[in-house]
Amino acid sequence: MGAGWRKKNLKKVIILFFITILFISCNNKKNDETESWNEFNKTIEEIKNKKSGKKEIDYYSCKNILNNYKFDFGFELCYRINNGKIEKLNNKFEWETDENSSYGINENGFLLLDKTIFMDHNLDSVIDYEYPHASYKLNDKNLKSISSDGYFSEIINDKLIEYKIENLKTSVMNGFEMGDNPMYTNPVPFVTKRGNSGIGEKIYIKCVNPQDSISILPGYVNTIRQDLFYKNNRPKEIKIIDDDSNYVMSATLADIAIFQKIPLKKKIKNFTIEIVDVYKGTKYDDTCISGILIE
Repeated sequence: MGAGWRKKNLKKVIILFFITILFISCNNKKNDETESWNEFNKTIEEIKNKKSGKKEIDYYSCKNILNNYKFDFGFELCYRINNGKIEKLNNKFEWETDENSSYGINENGFLLLDKTIFMDHNLDSVIDYEYPHASYKLNDKNLKSISSDGYFSEIINDKLIEYKIENLKTSVMNGFEMGDNPMYTNPVPFVTKRGNSGIGEKIYIKCVNPQDSISILPGYVNTIRQDLFYKNNRPKEIKIIDDDSNYVMSATLADIAIFQKIPLKKKIKNFTIEIVDVYKGTKYDDTCISGILIE
């Protein structure tokens, strides 16, 4: 009985051993197949991203823009901020510290130079001076077309107000000058359509000539109603996508009511601006842009 019992259990041990080996083999094969499938999917995804140009290759932040911001009030009046100090361009075309001038940002987010509101950023290069003593049109000579996914509109005092992107092409300088440079006082900004805080909204721009920079005036900027800047959303993070290549750039805008110039490492002619994130308004959930300058 002892020998028969050992023989019977030996068979069970051998069978169990082969079952275990078979199970391990199948499991390893399954893991190998899963790993191979994951590698395959990863390779395909990399190929797709390479073809679609999803990889971002550039980034710029405007958050430190005040460290080298230029105040140009005409040929004889030119200032800049350098390491927190105001410098003036003298008659020898050299920068010297001006102890009598100061700058700051008021409670509404507007940049001040000696109590004068300033938001100009190289406007000379984008203004059509056909109307030298009245209103000035922007972008007429350099901007071929501009469009968006949509825009907000409302009725005020029985009048329809359309905050469409085309407003930025026909923006005007309403008759106020300082030196040779007019002051930007566009009353009707672009406002994205409602429902998503402006995130994901896109602006499509086609230029006459390739651009190596673009200037943006974020927010609802009106020198009469300065409170509207903080009350509405302002673009914070944006993407600039070249429609003719794989070039993609991300930029962070400062939360200040000034034109912010974004340099591009590559010249682009047709491109898309996508709003990725916003500074939230204290009252409204509408995202506004008051100016886009194409030089």
